[in-house]
Amino acid sequence: MKYLFLTILMLATSPLFAAEPPCPAKAAWNVDGHTYVIENRSLKNGVEVVIAFLRSCTSEAAKRGGSRYTKDDFRNALAGEHFHLVFAKPQMIEVMEKRVEVAELAHASGAIWVKSGDSVRRFSKYDFKSERAFDKWLREAEKRMPPGK
Repeated sequence: MKYLFLTILMLATSPLFAAEPPCPAKAAWNVDGHTYVIENRSLKNGVEVVIAFLRSCTSEAAKRGGSRYTKDDFRNALAGEHFHLVFAKPQMIEVMEKRVEVAELAHASGAIWVKSGDSVRRFSKYDFKSERAFDKWLREAEKRMPPGK
C-alpha cells in the first residue's frame, strides 16, 4: 500500500519538476529591413500554424526549363523580405497528398520554399484561411519582440 502511495505521489508531482522541452525549431522574420527572431514561447504555437499553412498548398512550381531548384534559389528567396523556419530535425509533412521532408522552410514572394539536404522545392496556391492564420500569428509574435539586426 505504501508503494502505491509513493507511485501515485511521484506521478502526480513529476510534471511539476519536468523541464520544458526545447522548441523543435528556430525562426526569424525579415521585414522592412529588420530581422525579428521569434522567441520559443511564440514559436511553439507558430510551428503548428506554419505546418498547416504548408499543408494547404495545392501547387508545386517547377523551375523554368524543367531543372530542379537549388540551394542558390533557396538563398535568393532569403535575400528579400521573408519568414524562415529551421527545424532541429527534419520533419515529414504531408503536402498535396505526398510526404515531404522539411529541414528548412521559407515564405517569400508568395511561395513557400522547402529545403532538406540538397532538395529544394517551391509550393504555392495555399488556402486563404491558412495564410491569414499564419499572418495573424506572425503579427502577434512581432508585437512581443524588439527588432534585431
